[in-house]
Amino acid sequence: MAREEIIEKLDKFLAKYSVPDEECYVVYLLVEIRKLLEREGSPKFPLVRFYCDWTVHTKKDRSLQAIKEIVDRIDGCFSIQSHYLLKSDEIFNFLKMAELRKEFNQLFKRYNLQTNILGGDISWASFVDTLTKALSEQPILNPKAGIKSISLVPFGKGRNAINIEFTDGRTDAMVGGER
Repeated sequence: MAREEIIEKLDKFLAKYSVPDEECYVVYLLVEIRKLLEREGSPKFPLVRFYCDWTVHTKKDRSLQAIKEIVDRIDGCFSIQSHYLLKSDEIFNFLKMAELRKEFNQLFKRYNLQTNILGGDISWASFVDTLTKALSEQPILNPKAGIKSISLVPFGKGRNAINIEFTDGRTDAMVGGER
């Protein structure tokens, strides 16, 4: 399938499902975006690529470079000495997929795709809730030394959580589930 055909399919899809709120629609959207990015062969949009790949794998255990910085910031929220959460802004930004939203915005503008999904916070939150459900049983494994896994836990309505299993003596943690 040619690049132009993929863009046309994406544009029609986004017109019909301005806010994909069912798992099958979210997965379809990310698979088509993945095809487009593979067709382009460009290293741009590494976080979008990561989520596209994560969506179609039962676990994410390689090609983790795109989220290295995010994982480092999440890891920095926890103290090895105290086993307590030091700050949660990084975790809540991850749960809201704020950086993914920025990259989606750039990608949609580059390909002149409809941006309804990105427009309002309610639309984006609905998309994030649905994507979280799709990714919930698909952990990120061994993203860095000291962390065994990171999993998303869906509670819906913007109340998702992250579950982190540590291997370095820190107590495993689940953070989120709040508004």
